[in-house]
Amino acid sequence: MGFFAFSHAAFLVWFSIPMAMIYVIGYALISKEKLTAYVRMVYCWLTLYMSITTVCRIFILCGTGI
Repeated sequence: MGFFAFSHAAFLVWFSIPMAMIYVIGYALISKEKLTAYVRMVYCWLTLYMSITTVCRIFILCGTGI
């Protein structure tokens, strides 16, 4: 989170908080041997996360800020 604050991407600080929930859900899915659901969840989360970080980075580079 410190890196996001240093990069002036405050939105990503708040977006990283649900990441803890993803870890807990992932642990529960793995322990119940629901690996297909876990892989799909990780794929969706990474796609969402990378899309948002890309958009935020574009705004930061353009100087508009978020």
